Amino acid sequence: MWSNDPTQNLLIAQGQRDSLVGQKICPTADGGFYISWLDEVRGYSLFLQRLDVDGNLLLPAGVPSTDGILVYKRALTTGPRDYSLTVDTAGNAVLSIDAGLALEGSVDAGGAAVACKVSPDGELMFGAAGITLSQKNELVQQVFCASTSDGGAVFGWSLADCSAVHMVKLDAKGNALWGDGKLYLPPRPTVRLTDIQAADAGSAIYSFAYNVPRLGNGAVSTGFFTSKLNSEGLNTWIEAPYSLFLQESESGIGGGDAPKFVSDGQGGAVYCYRGNGDPRVANPGQQVCFVQRVNAAGMPRYEGNGAIVSIETTNSDNPCFGFDPATDRIYVLWTSGDSSIRAQCIDLQGQRLWGDQGMALVTTDPGTSPMPIAITPIGETVMASWCLYQTTAPDVSQPIRAALLDRSGNYVWPSQTVDVKTGTSTTTDDASAVLGATGYEAFVWGDDVNRSVRAQNINQDGSLGVAPSRAR
Repeated sequence: MWSNDPTQNLLIAQGQRDSLVGQKICPTADGGFYISWLDEVRGYSLFLQRLDVDGNLLLPAGVPSTDGILVYKRALTTGPRDYSLTVDTAGNAVLSIDAGLALEGSVDAGGAAVACKVSPDGELMFGAAGITLSQKNELVQQVFCASTSDGGAVFGWSLADCSAVHMVKLDAKGNALWGDGKLYLPPRPTVRLTDIQAADAGSAIYSFAYNVPRLGNGAVSTGFFTSKLNSEGLNTWIEAPYSLFLQESESGIGGGDAPKFVSDGQGGAVYCYRGNGDPRVANPGQQVCFVQRVNAAGMPRYEGNGAIVSIETTNSDNPCFGFDPATDRIYVLWTSGDSSIRAQCIDLQGQRLWGDQGMALVTTDPGTSPMPIAITPIGETVMASWCLYQTTAPDVSQPIRAALLDRSGNYVWPSQTVDVKTGTSTTTDDASAVLGATGYEAFVWGDDVNRSVRAQNINQDGSLGVAPSRAR
């Protein structure tokens, strides 16, 4: 059950000799959550747990356990690539992962692309081996997935040599509907799929990054792109793919850069990403956060590289964002170059409603590095959360904190912030958070001190644990 003590958070899984990594959380329609992770000591195999609305562990069914269920067995000797978790229209967990290769030093060898599905009671609906999606002997990067509105799911991945992007769609029973063809291949590129999200009528939207060397001057043409596939797997946007961001640089887009996006609920999507070289910024090398909205027809709302989130003289980094379809406002949380966490609200016209530099929520002391976790619209309010990562004293508490803001950016809680987690661990900078169906935020993170995965909720009134209206 959810804890009401930030020093004793809910234990999801307990590791053995090494850490549990890659934890993810996804809400379910009944108010609960799926939580997944990789177990390093068991070859980075994939595990899953399901929670009900009160935070009770439900898997294996009828046997409360802090080990969850094994979804996909791997035997890697090197670190894994990332994987994806989503929930389909029937409430099943859908996961995509690479099979992995047990080869020392093969950092780009991801094995085959595999799809898995788990029912709410823990049945492996695609079997213990999952469904292999990629062609024989293909080595893949991270495998992404999105559960579509027609009950199916779209899966996508880049090849390990970054030469192509592949996409496949399965129906609810795991039958292939379309796919396994190259979707995009510019001249001499380095192309990397970065996200997939479901849209309307069984369609899906995807984004990718690419680098193309320029002849003669040593520069690299780089860009973020996006496109939409209908239920039959055909690109439907006028410009397919549409360019979100373009620049020329000496090094190109880094591996950590990725445009993240969410559905706008109307067949389009809202994006947030960072880049440099925008002519509207005085310093051409400065990292800037952008947002963009593309409608169902593939037409962008904001000109150029998108609406600039903050006009600062320092770099903007690590952006996360949330979208409120009721007001058409985009909320962004990021780390400023002055070691503060800042928040911004962008309206439909691209105006910065919380000041040209955003609003500072926290300024850290020397030896700490703030890391945004999430910013989530909840009714008439917005919940922002972050962690303080200790850079000089790692074996001390690294708190996760949250603040509730009104639409003008004012604090709602009398204490301004509330600690979600205060117990000792050194990895809360990999925490994530989602909004549950009943209106509270839920967090998950890896605790490498205790080799565990832990979770915590926070209610809209700032309290932790089961809401008083549900307490028995």
